[in-house]
Amino acid sequence: MTLKYPKQPSSASKPPNFLLTHKATVQVVRKSAGSYVNGLWVDASNTVSVQCHIQPLKGSELMALPEADRNREWIKVYTTADVNGLVDGSAGASPDVIVWDGKHYEVAKVLEYKMGVLDHTKIIAARVVHSAGYTETE
Repeated sequence: MTLKYPKQPSSASKPPNFLLTHKATVQVVRKSAGSYVNGLWVDASNTVSVQCHIQPLKGSELMALPEADRNREWIKVYTTADVNGLVDGSAGASPDVIVWDGKHYEVAKVLEYKMGVLDHTKIIAARVVHSAGYTETE
């Protein structure tokens, strides 16, 4: 008597479609090297649109931050696009700024997950604090 076992699923599975997760389109502003124009320094930047999923930080994630940063507004961004964060030891390198819902968020940490299936990047970003006379549409 021979026993027949059900066919086992293959190890090479297809990535899910994520039809139930909604994506947002945000603007990512990447500063590049500026230059002098008529004797005045002009910052240069490049803006690209990125599809992503945005969530607020959980309470436990906020508690893992330094105490001085806990009162800032933080978001998590999940995307497949390349985004630059703060780089230790690189003089003059600016992190990207994410513009979402009319607010500016500076990228503080970039975590890349490269597993072969569902490759993505998790970004932790903090809202940029400005002076009272500044408007975020500038």
